[in-house]
Amino acid sequence: IAGRCDDAAAMNYAQTTLLVAHGEKDWTLRRLPETDALDGIVNVSIDAPSSDRAHLVVYEPFVARHERQAYLARFDGDSWREVAVPIDDGLMDVAEAEDGLWLAGGRDLYFRHDDGNVERVRLPPLRHADSAPDSLHIHSVHQHGGHLWVEASYRVVRGDRSEQASALFSTLAPP
Repeated sequence: IAGRCDDAAAMNYAQTTLLVAHGEKDWTLRRLPETDALDGIVNVSIDAPSSDRAHLVVYEPFVARHERQAYLARFDGDSWREVAVPIDDGLMDVAEAEDGLWLAGGRDLYFRHDDGNVERVRLPPLRHADSAPDSLHIHSVHQHGGHLWVEASYRVVRGDRSEQASALFSTLAPP
């Protein structure tokens, strides 16, 4: 449960409170830790491969890029804990892998190894378009059938016009 998106409503709370509802028949609300410094309007993405293991990221869409925080939290079956990540951008999505986590940062793809090390992962160059070098925006990352899928958008400049285009990256070899 995160924020609101109604500009005519009351101002954001001074302290942002994010809750996660857990359960199947009976529901329990748990508060995410260390969310006071986040903006009051956020996007939340969660990857929960089991009832006792989940990861959650928070993205601040209305905060300037250089001010966004990389918020990642882990659920261990009992409680949520914030996980520090050395990333200077907001996190849009998370997907668990066998040996770590895939993180969709606003402008880059990252892999957080189980030992805590984080590396930036280079994606293949965009084809069929001349795009601004920093226009790539990573939206989501998924693990499915042992393959990674990354969804992104980017700005394409055509003469004096610019348009948005979509890109889908995968580790799955084409037929």
